[in-house]
Amino acid sequence: MVHKGAKASFFDNVIKGGGVAGIRVAGHAYIHDNTFQGTSLRKVGPPNYGVWALPGSKVTLSENQFDMWRHALLATESTVTANGNKVSNFHQTAIVVQKPIVPPNLFGNRAKSDQPNSNVVVFDGEPGIVEDNQIERNEE
Repeated sequence: MVHKGAKASFFDNVIKGGGVAGIRVAGHAYIHDNTFQGTSLRKVGPPNYGVWALPGSKVTLSENQFDMWRHALLATESTVTANGNKVSNFHQTAIVVQKPIVPPNLFGNRAKSDQPNSNVVVFDGEPGIVEDNQIERNEE
């Protein structure tokens, strides 16, 4: 947990778990080059996010790998930049940004899914830089 008013950087870690979040952020967090390994995908019920950005937080999420989380990132009323992340085994949307404080920057993210309605990013409001986010399909 990164508390309100706190700043933290996470580099080159392996974060394993199946709880509400790998990292929960109320302050400012720079999260780069980490591996988030969920233990089981929870499609419904209690939260299950690689990174959970709470209202008022600021998150920079870059070059991370996420596997077996409902969403790699769920951010609400936050400032978000997410780029170069790779996500697999998620539910419907890899990166979700709700009611951002400023337009989010979401670019160069990849999500692996064979589900027809899956999305890499979903956000409310005006976009910042939102480009080159792609779904990759499994080869048969």
